Amino acid sequence: MSSHEHVAEPRAPRVESPSPTWWVVFAREATDLWVGGKGLTLVLAYTVMLGVWSYVMASNTDLRLIPPKEMVWEMLEASISVGCFICMIAAADNISGDRERGALEALLLTPTSRRQLVMGKFLATLSLWPAVMAVTIPYLAVLSQGTDILGPASMWGMLTGTALVSGITAVGMVISLWSNSLKTSMSAALGLFVLIFMPFALPGHAQTGPMGLLLQLLSPLMATYDFLAKVLVNNRALTDHARPVGGLLVWHHLISPAFFGLAMFMLLFFTSTGLRIEAGRAAWTRRRSGRATAALAIACLLGCMGSADGLAGVAPSGPAARELEISIDRHHALMGQGDSLVYHTSLTNRATETSPPITVAMNIINLDSRGDVVDPEDWSPRRTQYIDSLRVGESVSLAWKVNAIMDGDYMLYMVAIAKPGRPENSVQPATSFGIHLTISPRVKLNPKGILLYVIGTPLLLASGMIYLHRRRRLASGGG
Repeated sequence: MSSHEHVAEPRAPRVESPSPTWWVVFAREATDLWVGGKGLTLVLAYTVMLGVWSYVMASNTDLRLIPPKEMVWEMLEASISVGCFICMIAAADNISGDRERGALEALLLTPTSRRQLVMGKFLATLSLWPAVMAVTIPYLAVLSQGTDILGPASMWGMLTGTALVSGITAVGMVISLWSNSLKTSMSAALGLFVLIFMPFALPGHAQTGPMGLLLQLLSPLMATYDFLAKVLVNNRALTDHARPVGGLLVWHHLISPAFFGLAMFMLLFFTSTGLRIEAGRAAWTRRRSGRATAALAIACLLGCMGSADGLAGVAPSGPAARELEISIDRHHALMGQGDSLVYHTSLTNRATETSPPITVAMNIINLDSRGDVVDPEDWSPRRTQYIDSLRVGESVSLAWKVNAIMDGDYMLYMVAIAKPGRPENSVQPATSFGIHLTISPRVKLNPKGILLYVIGTPLLLASGMIYLHRRRRLASGGG
């Protein structure tokens, strides 16, 4: 052997790093959820409900008066609600079910942290939500009727729904973590789910009062639905004001669901170390919070009732309140159902003094006595604008947008009202010329076109369930 030659030393075989524990748990739990059939069963039940709802919407003559944007919005609301319900039920069964079936003990013997075990289960349960959205999107495409609402609805529905469903799933996991039996966790999860939806049972006037508006902003579910309505139906931009007055913007409705999802995930993350065979009781569950909550609710209700009076401010009044001139840049428009019209108004102060605050509002009247009464809120994303004051001879131009919701003959007009100086005073509103809107009908949605999805999607999911069931029988030697 020469001096330049040497014997190669044997190398140890390369050992690839194992997958993280949370990923292994996620893969196993997701396989049990989907291959085991539970996930497909839940999605199949949702698909049947979705198909019936869509077919009724397409075939009913009265319901077909609803514009495509509102139908898509209603469908999106239903998908988020059902996604929350499905994930809540699956999360409540995730840990307490394994504890009751005796499968949790073997999992706890794994040499890893409890936190990774819980995070893997959480992600597996959350996999139900993308499946719900994937099933919903074809129905959204049919109900959108070729309008440009499908893309924004899919994007915002997935983003807001993910934040909301993540929080609901984390809450269900925490309940399951601290429950010894499946019955206990299911009962607590269903009770909490009903409590979350309880604000929707409030009367209409209660939802529009000061506390109602505060509840809509703080409730993750109501804030999500309100945001989707403003963006998808009312065509609001993220930086538009959510209310006629106040500094609340449209994107502020995203704070509540985002904070809820993050806060509930962090709660699950920090409480997951308490995973054990026998569920324990957290100290905070024994605190007496019922009386304090009830007292706070009563105090808020009384505060709302007490604040109903005395809201009128003092503003100067005089000839300026009766000498406003409002003009409009067009007098007629031919539109198709679903189209939009942008027009401008000009408001001028013809008085000899500075005007008080002015409110400019849009109104629409159906000229057909046999037609439906118009709700202007559905026709325009912003039907009221406010002006602080106008100097003598000063003019201001305002831009407006109206959406053609229903076909027929309509008259649109503007009203300008100066704020009275005292409670006992009144003013003469200034009105503009009207815009005669002639709206041609849109071709209605054909129920036979959606029948393919109503029948085909459940059959496809049912075929997948049968295929997985046969594979499990063959793997177990059942023939």
